[in-house]
Amino acid sequence: MHFAVRVLYIFFAAFGLMTLPAQGQSAATYDTTTVDGQKAVVIGTSTAGIAHPTHGPDVTWTSDYVWILDDLVFVDKGQTLRVEPGTVVKGDAGDGADASALVVARGGTIFAEGTAEKPIIFTSIKDDLTTTEDLPDDFRGGWGGVIILGRAPINTAAGLHDIEGVPPDAFRNVYGGDDPSDSSGVLRYVSIRHGGTVLKENEEINGLTLGGVGRGTTIEYVEVFNNKDDGFEWFGGTVDAKHLVSAFATDDSYDIDQGYQGRGQFWLAIQNSYYADHAGEHDGGEANYGGEDSKPYSAPQLYNMTYVGSGMQGTGSTALNLRDNFAGAYHNSMFVDFPQKLVRIEDVSGTETGDSRARFEDGTLQLEGNLFGQIAGSFVTGKGVAASGLVVNDGAFGERVADYLADNNTLTGQVPLQTLSRSSRGFLRALDPRPTQEALVVSGVPEPRGDFFEAVDYIGAFGEQENWARSWTYVGRGGSEYPGLGLIDGGSPETSETSTEQE
Repeated sequence: MHFAVRVLYIFFAAFGLMTLPAQGQSAATYDTTTVDGQKAVVIGTSTAGIAHPTHGPDVTWTSDYVWILDDLVFVDKGQTLRVEPGTVVKGDAGDGADASALVVARGGTIFAEGTAEKPIIFTSIKDDLTTTEDLPDDFRGGWGGVIILGRAPINTAAGLHDIEGVPPDAFRNVYGGDDPSDSSGVLRYVSIRHGGTVLKENEEINGLTLGGVGRGTTIEYVEVFNNKDDGFEWFGGTVDAKHLVSAFATDDSYDIDQGYQGRGQFWLAIQNSYYADHAGEHDGGEANYGGEDSKPYSAPQLYNMTYVGSGMQGTGSTALNLRDNFAGAYHNSMFVDFPQKLVRIEDVSGTETGDSRARFEDGTLQLEGNLFGQIAGSFVTGKGVAASGLVVNDGAFGERVADYLADNNTLTGQVPLQTLSRSSRGFLRALDPRPTQEALVVSGVPEPRGDFFEAVDYIGAFGEQENWARSWTYVGRGGSEYPGLGLIDGGSPETSETSTEQE
């Protein structure tokens, strides 16, 4: 869509000059069928959103059916979708106009509350959950993903925007607003698998997209596995998030844009040995929608992350790419096994503005109290591990960043995880993400502030005894109903060359 047309759509949406046509259609269509011998319900796109002919706008998807998304399925303003623990939702194959995804529009709510034993699973219709051997290792883009749109602030020119790829159907693709406490519901113990289909050229769906989502929303214990685009992406908003897993995304593990102001703790990124981009690509503003100097700058406070790169033989990119006035902070976090360097802080030439160097120099962009282990850009000297090789930037500014990293973080030539095993070809075979003793004695670790954060005595996303991702994720044991890969189960690595990683 041309930019001028997009602005016109957003103008009408902002001033309430459009109403949803759901008023003209009383209910969506729910068709019962069977899929692989299981009872199933097929739901297609509708101007009535998810409204049920009997139950109205408050709908529950129960675990005794498989729920099939036949198209873009919207939870409209005033509607509530509840998803029981252990429920399976499958997206039909297709791209472009035939793509399937779940879209929670502004004013709609979702309560998808699984448990560690019975996670809620969103996956492709091609996925036979009874086995881990049914799909090719590189199967991605089998459906769309989960998109949640809220009314919290973003930093685009109009304060509203339309989410990429989703057509302007009754303005259900618009996000943003002026309510930082807005609630879109709850996602807890949810696994999103094999998504990322292409909606338009260069516009794939992320595993979980959060557009202008407010801090009244709960996002915790959510996994994105094998997505064709980013694992998670925030477009502005204020929502906080805990206990996230992004595994084997083709693009970035965690992407941040448009003035995101939330808080995060206990995130795990596992990069694919091939096709991976950054573990974190973080931007402030966008040139085409208000400019890279738009305020508020993206300034999330991120604690206790564990980001595992694609290995010394892998093709993954720099761990962190910080651009366009990103002004956030990483503390108490662990970055290990990246084949490229640790960080690039955008530094535009001349008198141009919009880079993140200015945010580094004013002290709002921070990387402090972290542990960097086995980064290809670093090297061991007689005095330990040198920081100069961790930084993409060169010249005097690159030296300043390297000195800052060395002074405010701990560097090691080892991987301070209990298990990180790869095959002879570099594919990940086994990962126990709990820290070694080295990650338990790091000094100068900043304590998080605020009631959202948990005060812990270790670096990274996991404690010495606790592996919170083991029981319910697909890269773990998968819950009690269906098997998982067992990749982060902490067991002994296999000796054959067959990799459990998505090659």
